[in-house]
Formats: sequence, structure tokens, C-alpha cells
Amino acid sequence: MSLENSLSLRESFVIRLWKMDEDQKNWRGQIQHVRTGSITHIQEFDDLKKYFKAYLEEEEIKKTGLK
Repeated sequence: MSLENSLSLRESFVIRLWKMDEDQKNWRGQIQHVRTGSITHIQEFDDLKKYFKAYLEEEEIKKTGLK
């Protein structure tokens, strides 16, 4: 695999989290895909896992051409 192909397999994301109240029970956040600039807001930790699961599945579909 060439260096160019290897680098194209890498993606960068910025994850920002902040607490909504002082008891630290309610956190919110956002995920920004660096290459596209798209931002997804999250309401709970499970949203973070769901985002990356869906992202990886979509990338696999693009790579294989299967749906």
C-alpha cells in the first residue's frame, strides 16, 4: 500500500464536551469531522458511539460498493 493510500484511510475528528449543570450528570457535545467540516451534536455518551458506528459502516459501504 502506498503512503498516499495509507494516509487516505485516516480521518480526524474534534470532539468537544461540556457539562450542562454543576452536578456533572448532564453532558453535551459535538463531533466535527475535520475533512468535511460537518458537525454532529450529541446529547449523551451513547450518541458518540452511535455516530462512529454509523460513520464506519458508511465508509465500508463506500469502500466495497455494497449496500
